Amino acid sequence: MKVLHVIPALGASYGGPSIAMRAIVKGLIRQGIDVDVVTTNANGKKNLVKPLNFRIEEEKVGYYFFRRRLSEWKFSWGLTTWLNQHISEYDLVHSHAVFCYPSLPAGLLARKNKIPYIIRPAGILDPWCLKQKAFKKNIYYRLLEKKNIMRASAVHVTSEIEKKSLEILNIEKNVFLIPHAVHDIKPVQRFFSEEMKILFLGRLHPKKGIELLLKAVFNLFKNNKKISLTIAGEAEAGYFSELMRLTNELGIQSIVRFVGFVQGEEKNKLIQDHHVFVLPSFQENFAVAAAESLASGMPVVLTDQVGLARNVKIYDAGCVVEVNNVKQLTEAIEMLSYQAIWENCSNNALKLAQEQLTIDVLGKNLLNMYQQVLGEHGKNDFGDYSYV
Repeated sequence: MKVLHVIPALGASYGGPSIAMRAIVKGLIRQGIDVDVVTTNANGKKNLVKPLNFRIEEEKVGYYFFRRRLSEWKFSWGLTTWLNQHISEYDLVHSHAVFCYPSLPAGLLARKNKIPYIIRPAGILDPWCLKQKAFKKNIYYRLLEKKNIMRASAVHVTSEIEKKSLEILNIEKNVFLIPHAVHDIKPVQRFFSEEMKILFLGRLHPKKGIELLLKAVFNLFKNNKKISLTIAGEAEAGYFSELMRLTNELGIQSIVRFVGFVQGEEKNKLIQDHHVFVLPSFQENFAVAAAESLASGMPVVLTDQVGLARNVKIYDAGCVVEVNNVKQLTEAIEMLSYQAIWENCSNNALKLAQEQLTIDVLGKNLLNMYQQVLGEHGKNDFGDYSYV
């Protein structure tokens, strides 16, 4: 089986989606599938320093990078030309993200060549996301994206929350629920400490609820809890200034540190050195950083609007709180300051990761989806599937 993945960008600045893509192709290679990835050289406001317009092989996967234009939309004429010339060489196309240009020619040319294609919306069709720049997105969806999704052979979602958000848009058939996986994160032998070291890891954006986390840390600090918070991630200058201002207003600058964007070994060490991961997000279709923390054996605190929250609750691998609720967030973090509860959640975090978030589990589930799609191609009505 030969599968082509089309994704707008793989730059590290995009965080979770880029990390998830690497795990996807690794899982597929282990299942014996030939995989190529077509993308642009986008990396936030900058561009990746990559050779353009030809194949680069990394760990048995072929990557093709093309120059992007129109920064946010990621238009690429080179990518379009390549797809037009080569898409017929593949058995199946797996397209990632919507409201970006690459998914449009991928779908159009797959249909033209009668090749089944799968779309992974990457959480962008969640009601919270659709309310941001709602007027533009509504027009774009009705004119371009809706047709592309409705004509796909299948839709790949990564959480129950994302699946339900598609139902609101009447996208209910041929939906496969397959969570992401974690790679390159090993279990860590942690020991309970009286000082609770909290980690936030991800893009610094208003939807992540970082202000709520700062207020919860303040509540614990004023009650004489031994606590520290590390915030790792990239932010635009204006939003970073807001976070710094709130930190200073709360008087917690001595226990809060901002370390900026991290990746690779630096990121792994941060995960190893902390006791609790917290993501009080208003919307998160999966949360790769939370999955990485669980895989290391770190308990997590998530809101009920994070895709992984359901799994965390089932496995008792941390705490799940209501969105935009500082009181509950404070209480959840405090609960994990008790040794017996923390150790139990830590063990359960490892169990969750090992049973549901491994590369091998992801690869097998994706292979099952591909086989279903290729076997039923043309019928276009084979229900929905959950691999959780």
